[in-house]
Amino acid sequence: MKNLLLTLLFIINFIGFNNYGLAQCVPASVDNCDDSNILCSLNELNGYTCSNPNYSNPTGCSPLCPSGGGSHNTAWWGFVTDGGAVTITITYSNCSVNGTGVQMGIWGDCNCAESVACNPNCTGPGQYTIQASLTACKNYYLFVDGCSGDVCDFTIQTSGGSQPEIKPLGKINNDEDRFITTCAGNCNNKFKVVGEDAGCEPNYEWTLDGQLVGSSKNEMDLDFPDTGEFNLCVVSYIGNLKSKSLCSQQGPQCATIHVINRVDSIMENKHLCPSELPYIWFNQKITKEGNYTMMLNDQNCCASSVTLHLTIEPQKPPVTINYFNCDQMIYQDPTNHILYPGCNKELKVIFPDGDSLTCDSFYILNTISPKVDCQWIESCDSNFVNIIPQLLISGVCDADITKKEFKWYRQSDSAHTIISHDSILRVNQSDIYCLQYDYRVQLDQLSVDCSHTFCDTFNEATYFPKFIIVGDLSVENGKLGSYTFKLTNGSSTNIKKIKWHVPGSRFIFLDPSDSTKLYVSWDSTTIDKKICLTIETECYVSPEICADIIIDYGVAVHDMNIDDVRIYPVPNKGQFVIVGLPYAERTKIEIISLNGKKYFDKTYSMDDGKISIDLFELGIPSATYFIRITQNNKSFTKKLILMND
Repeated sequence: MKNLLLTLLFIINFIGFNNYGLAQCVPASVDNCDDSNILCSLNELNGYTCSNPNYSNPTGCSPLCPSGGGSHNTAWWGFVTDGGAVTITITYSNCSVNGTGVQMGIWGDCNCAESVACNPNCTGPGQYTIQASLTACKNYYLFVDGCSGDVCDFTIQTSGGSQPEIKPLGKINNDEDRFITTCAGNCNNKFKVVGEDAGCEPNYEWTLDGQLVGSSKNEMDLDFPDTGEFNLCVVSYIGNLKSKSLCSQQGPQCATIHVINRVDSIMENKHLCPSELPYIWFNQKITKEGNYTMMLNDQNCCASSVTLHLTIEPQKPPVTINYFNCDQMIYQDPTNHILYPGCNKELKVIFPDGDSLTCDSFYILNTISPKVDCQWIESCDSNFVNIIPQLLISGVCDADITKKEFKWYRQSDSAHTIISHDSILRVNQSDIYCLQYDYRVQLDQLSVDCSHTFCDTFNEATYFPKFIIVGDLSVENGKLGSYTFKLTNGSSTNIKKIKWHVPGSRFIFLDPSDSTKLYVSWDSTTIDKKICLTIETECYVSPEICADIIIDYGVAVHDMNIDDVRIYPVPNKGQFVIVGLPYAERTKIEIISLNGKKYFDKTYSMDDGKISIDLFELGIPSATYFIRITQNNKSFTKKLILMND
């Protein structure tokens, strides 16, 4: 009796356990991804409680996740949503085999190509949350696998992922009567229905006479090699047709495809001139008129026949048009409005299509539009300058240039009086000189007379400078005068030589840094009180220009003989003696540079006619200086050369 009671209690407990387990494992999982019953929303998994299969079922991906893991006892659930963010939390415990826990994840297909989320880690009982953004209407596949075959109790909690809906299908190719005609041999014929709104990706199934011909997309290509009538249908659905778990379906939409033998005929008429032969038509080289036929297939592989009716028109001699223009006006064809600039010789110009069928649809064009460029060259010629024009004529093909004539005149002369007919103009004064160049362009028996004018500005100052002497034209006796010159007819960059002349002066010095400047010491010994200058250019020597100098003597100097006064040694290093001086209570010695800077100023007492001077410690640079000697308000100047190096 006791054994019977124990047996009954075991049976009752077993039945109670299995009823509990079955009640909690709804919706049921499947062993293979492809067999998944598609749940129409994630809400159907919310609160789901079950356990891993207690048997070997390694149907997961290999590896289980992209990052690793292996499949042992995998359970699958398929589902769809309306898209957007979802959260799936799996809590697992009571692991009875090895205590390592479970692995889980979501795939976007059953081919292990699109992993949405996956956790291969085995860390024992715990919890894992999947967060993902899903595409509406698309099938997803959730799996739970026991680590190394572990069997655990687990609960699933979800949020988001409501049931989606798809809109009704439109007609195939929007064909109203659902009757579509094509030809036998048709290839790549496209069929489609209007797809879902953006973000929704349902499944599509296409059948031809009940046979599956396409899936997944809302469009497809079909070939029809044979004639007949065919029934093409399409349905859209959410779910898994294999497991017969559908959440939403639209259709079918069907159309009759009528396939016939068809040959389209195309006739082409063409007129050619003999010069346009041979004529290439498709793969044929045609050399005479007649009818030519070819069989072609269009883009849908439908056969067509094309016939060419070719007519050869009689050839006529072409018209020749000659267009000569001296003003660089460009010829424009009156029929095709194309411009033909510059030189064109025996150019074949075609009339626009349709203008002529008698082979006078082109003409021969000769155009000449001369362009003349001029560059000026100036050269010296015995106190004159030659103005030489370098003329370059273009745009005349191989025509001859004849009857060349040069006409020179001054631009300021409104009457344009000719001053020369030579090709080179010889001048010696500033002006703007103009050349009128007349010439004839001769092409075979045709000719045109042209004229072009060019002007050159000639500045005589470049070659024939005019000048005056400027500087200290009034100077005290014994003082240093500074002089240069000033151009009066513009500027010149062509000066080759400057020659100063001071008649009778004892002391003349050029500025070592500027050859245009001259320094002169004026005293009572100067005979002619004037300074003169001659300037040479590349082709011209100026007359000598002189300027009178007024010397202010102050106290008369008539009892001092400067020829008796000497300096030695010459040159020296700053230590020298002045001898031959007349007696004076005071003698003032000044040393002045050529540019007027005073380096030394000292007054001496002497009675023997000699003064010793030491400049060595003063550091006066080596150069030529003036030494000015003053006694009793009487001064004269001598030259001093210092060479300290």
